Amino acid sequence: MRALITGIAGFGGGHLAEHLLDEGWEVLGLDHPVALESRIGSISPQLEVLPCDLTDLGRGQIESFLS
Repeated sequence: MRALITGIAGFGGGHLAEHLLDEGWEVLGLDHPVALESRIGSISPQLEVLPCDLTDLGRGQIESFLS
């Protein structure tokens, strides 16, 4: 199973990612580049993470990440 978590570097997103990884899920994450820079140490190396500003979706970031 696969999950896409927005806000992966935040408190809730980080705990959800850990839980899903423990359950054997493949986890993909999105978060604002500034959030990722400040919390990169708390993000598991098992995750595929994309810096993405969801307020600026016109650049096709999510589509390229999911394809």
